[in-house]
Amino acid sequence: MNYPFYYFPHFRDGNPLNSGNVIFSRFPIIDSGTVRFPRPTLPEALVFVDIKRGGKMIRIYTTHLQSNQFKKEDISKIEELKGGKSFWGNFPHIFSKLSFAIRQRSVQADMVNDIMKNSPYPVVFTGDLNDVPNSYTYHQVRGKLNDAFLKRGFGIGRTFSSISPTLRIDYFFYDNNFRLQQYKRVLSNYSDHFMLISDFDLIQEAK
Repeated sequence: MNYPFYYFPHFRDGNPLNSGNVIFSRFPIIDSGTVRFPRPTLPEALVFVDIKRGGKMIRIYTTHLQSNQFKKEDISKIEELKGGKSFWGNFPHIFSKLSFAIRQRSVQADMVNDIMKNSPYPVVFTGDLNDVPNSYTYHQVRGKLNDAFLKRGFGIGRTFSSISPTLRIDYFFYDNNFRLQQYKRVLSNYSDHFMLISDFDLIQEAK
């Protein structure tokens, strides 16, 4: 796909399959780094690369925060709850998973906020936060950054295909050094998430 440069800090964690976040780039990666979140038996981490573009350094972050880890049977239980069935039989199990994941994401979001606000370069963030726009996770990670969907998206912006037709849990954030050219959601069945595409111009390049 003409992305010859990449950074992939994969973690085996005893699993024969490599897993983790990867960043591909058309431009040489000058520097890179990874910050692993607590509970290191899981692959969640904050990954970044520094790229020189138009004589200016920029930093790209990506991450995947703690999942609710719903399995097929959990989704079935949620559908039953939505239909008003088996409340007391299903609610405690679902609530326990949600509560655990929310606590983990809060810790992770605090770490991401602290790291990104101290970036020495202009910032673009993309990632699966596993949380909705009115959540603590969203507001902590976004901080003072712009949300690409709010600038160029429309409708409810659903990015997750299961459970609810209103879940927007994947995001592009960027600071004021960039000008957003487009935000696009690609509806496909490659994953239970829909792919997001955004184009940005550095302000100094756009002048």
